[in-house]
Amino acid sequence: MNIYKTIIRPALLQFYPENAHNKAILAGKFLGEINNPVFEYVWDKTRYRNRKIATKIFF
Repeated sequence: MNIYKTIIRPALLQFYPENAHNKAILAGKFLGEINNPVFEYVWDKTRYRNRKIATKIFF
């Protein structure tokens, strides 16, 4: 089951595009501020890593 296709997308399509965009931004900010070990685990397991394109900034 794809949660995005079955729940999130149909719900967002009920709003005007600008309102859906604003709600998505608010949800991202809210989820970004949560200090939850589950989110940290998922982030660690799903982020893209490739040594060939790794970049160090200000080091």
